[in-house]
Parts: sequence; C-alpha cells; structure tokens
Amino acid sequence: MVSASERIEKYKVKFSPTVVSERYTKLADLTAKKVEVRQAELTQLRNDVRQILNQNGIAPLMSGPYVAFANKLYGLLRTGGTVQVLQPQAHGYANAWVAQGCKKEAINDILVYFGFSPLA
Repeated sequence: MVSASERIEKYKVKFSPTVVSERYTKLADLTAKKVEVRQAELTQLRNDVRQILNQNGIAPLMSGPYVAFANKLYGLLRTGGTVQVLQPQAHGYANAWVAQGCKKEAINDILVYFGFSPLA
C-alpha cells in the first residue's frame, strides 16, 4: 500500500511547473494550428448561416438563435458520427429550436446545409 507521503511526492514530480510548462510548450504550435482551422470553419459557418437567413427574410438582429443551432450541428458532426446516424438527434435539436420560435423553413435550410434531411 502506498503511503500518503509517497503519493504527495509523486504528485509534486508529476505536476511540477517545469514538467507542465514543457508539455504546454510542446503542444502550443499544434494547438494553435487547430484553433486557427476551427475558427476559420466557424467564421465561414456563421457567414453561410447569415446568407441562409437573408434568403429566408430573417433580420441580422435575429441571427443569434440560428447561428447557435448551426454551431450545435457543427459540434454534433465533430463527434465523428455520420449524418445518417446523427439524423434523429439533429431533428430533435431542430424541433427544439422551432418550438422556441425559430422559423421552420430557416431551420430546415440549415439542416440541409449540413447534409441532414429537413423536418417534415
């Protein structure tokens, strides 16, 4: 059985500022590249959703819930599932957004943008 003092010593070594700093330094470039790509994707997504909203006659001031819905679908697809497998969950989110007052036509257009089928 490991004593408390042994655990404390192991913790000190494992989480020393030098070790943690080295780990973050090694990962900094990789993380920065991933963040750049992700932010570019999200910016493009926001712009595309705003075009969809313009086509549906929804004012830019009202874009927040729709962009949030698109971000939700983006995150859902990042889990690694296919559109076919994630379809029921995407429709569940879509129904929730429509129930909160979003226009069904715009929500359907966003679903189609991601490759999902529209709500019936």
